[in-house]
Amino acid sequence: PTWRNTQGLAPQSRARDEKQSLGRVYGFLPPNCQSSFTISGDKAMEKLGASLSSGHVLVNGTRKQVLLVGAPTRDDVSKMAFLTMTLHQGGSARMYELTPDTQPSLLSTFSGDRRFSRFGGVLHFSDLDGDGLDEVLVAAPLRITDVTSGLMGGEDGRVYVYNGKDITFGDMTGKCKSWTAPCPEEKAQYVLVSPEASSRFGSSVVTVRSK
Repeated sequence: PTWRNTQGLAPQSRARDEKQSLGRVYGFLPPNCQSSFTISGDKAMEKLGASLSSGHVLVNGTRKQVLLVGAPTRDDVSKMAFLTMTLHQGGSARMYELTPDTQPSLLSTFSGDRRFSRFGGVLHFSDLDGDGLDEVLVAAPLRITDVTSGLMGGEDGRVYVYNGKDITFGDMTGKCKSWTAPCPEEKAQYVLVSPEASSRFGSSVVTVRSK
């Protein structure tokens, strides 16, 4: 996640011009010990690859094996009516299709809606409803409940559950019914909320199957 791009820069200019902590993911197909693909970040300090998970979902009705890659410190843009602001370290997750012998292709993106929420810091796939498709769990462990409390901390945390049948191409959290975007809650099937303040709910996620 702290990979940086210095390609094409002269040694004397690297410290000034290089992009820090873009992040990079290396994919391996055993028994081959050489990486078969790479996915690189494109924005400084986003730390792409800080979290990873893989599963099977329907994307616009077609079953696909996918890789979800988190960039929890990525800056994003929030829109409220006609106003825009930068969500520093709001975080995001990108979903790629995995196919043999080809570079993963970007299918969908998910973004957080609070500054410093670290959306995408924890990712998990699990078939919660037994339909043969995985639900997508995305945690924002530092998300605050009240946007005004961000000045004094908060870090309550939240976990979003997206149905594996309802994944679409493009920006999953950007096309909102409300005046505000991104809207990760609007697109989620379930939203798990911390029962305690400042608990960093969602710092780790696991699912346990019932009998």
